[in-house]
Order: sequence, then C-alpha cells, then structure tokens
Amino acid sequence: MSVVLNGRGRAPGTAEGVVLKTMHPFSFFNDVDSGTGVVKRVGSDIFGEALYKRILVIPEAVEDCLSDETISVLNFYKGAPAAIVAGKACDALIESCVEAGIPLVEGIDCASCRTGDSARVDGDEGTVELANVSPSSVVTSVLFNSRGELLIVRRSSRAGSHAGTWACISGYVEEGEAPEKAALRELKEETGVENVECVRRAEPLAARDDGKLWMVHPFAVLKNDADIVLDEENTEYRWAKIEEVEALESSGDTVPRLAETVRRASYALRTCRAHR
Repeated sequence: MSVVLNGRGRAPGTAEGVVLKTMHPFSFFNDVDSGTGVVKRVGSDIFGEALYKRILVIPEAVEDCLSDETISVLNFYKGAPAAIVAGKACDALIESCVEAGIPLVEGIDCASCRTGDSARVDGDEGTVELANVSPSSVVTSVLFNSRGELLIVRRSSRAGSHAGTWACISGYVEEGEAPEKAALRELKEETGVENVECVRRAEPLAARDDGKLWMVHPFAVLKNDADIVLDEENTEYRWAKIEEVEALESSGDTVPRLAETVRRASYALRTCRAHR
C-alpha cells in the first residue's frame, strides 16, 4: 500500500528515507548548523532535528536559503538530507542540489506528507512515493448563501470518519459519475438543497488523516435562499464566515484542511459571480 505524488524533478537521483517536514519557509543558511546538520532556529517546528539521511519536506526555500557551499559543507560533515521535497524551490537550492547530488522534487503539497513517513524520492521522474499510505478521492460541496456565508455541518457517528467535527458536505464519486454531479448529488442527499444558482470547481488539495491521503475536489455552490434539511450523516448545521471556519480549525474542531478548502471555493465563487 503506497501513494505516489507527482511533482517536477529539479535535481536527479533517487533516495529513500524517513520524512522530516516543516510547515515554515526554510533557509539552510539561517536555520541549519552547517557543521552538524541540526536545525538551530529557535521557534522552528523542527528545531533540534537532524537532517542527515532524512527526506526534508518544506513548503518553500527562501531566496537567501543558502550560500554557495552550504550543502557541500553539510555533505562533508555528513549532515545533509538524503533528498528534498519542496512546494517551491529557489534557483540557489536547485543548483546546490544538482551539484551535491541530492535529489530534489518541486511542486508537492507539503500537507500530503507527515514527519515519520517512509518515502522514496525520484528526482528524475519528479515523484515522491509514500509507503503505508492509501489514497482516496472525494468531492466537497461548499454551499454559499446571499450573505456570503457558507454552510458547515457537524458530522454524526454515522459518518465514515471524523465524527463530531465540523465539515462541508462531502462524498465519493460513484463509478461513471461526473465530479460536479457527485457534488450536487451529495448536497441534495445530505441537505435537501437543489436547483442552485451557480456551481464552480475549485483547485483540488490534499489532506492527510493518519495512513490515508485524501484528495479533496472542492465545488463552490451558490443558493441564495437555502432551506436546510439534514440527513442522518450530520447532527446540526450553521452558516459561518471563513474566519469562523479558520478559528474552528485552529481549535481542532474540523475535518483536516477545511479552512483551505473553503478559501479555494470562495475564490472560485468570485469567478462565478463575475460572470453572472
């Protein structure tokens, strides 16, 4: 059981190891002790961790991420990572990885990985394979009303996962079913809402849940006057602003990455309104 993430190969080679992930923009020059390869920046979410032989996963490398010889020095002192996976890589990092022979893959959503994952990085193919992680794909309907609020529901014990947390309406795509139809079907089944004013597909995103990687495909749905009738999968509902969803997620009271899901749907909705 494994999942393969597709990005862009920036430095060739392959490597296997255990993931060390940070959610902060990373600088080898400022964040790492060049003699030991240990993260030295106080306040970092990986402070005190050693990079050696790890698969370093970063959202982006800042422009002053390293001097010309930083990674070479780390290699000399056996402090360099086995490979690097980045959401965004600067030119300096790409050039240094090529010179040092460290595989680098760019364009991977860091939320797909967790510290402790076993991973194989292929800098030639631009792929990252995560062992013991299974993929699953869902559609999520983010329903907006005329006041710019969105519908969130509290999941019941009958829901397949994350019972008791707040979410938007989600479900699987049935065989042969178009994703947009699946999103509208789930919305009707779980809330009774149909005959909507507008539907727009938003950018997909990844959400991790232990050994499962959810690929979430959000749809922004507009229904100015929506009467909600919940089915047995949800126990209550409320209309909320995006800021309220962010606060709920910060307190651990939502499904993974709900705030980012609704942000992307909100952006798609603005496109919808612009063309009305």
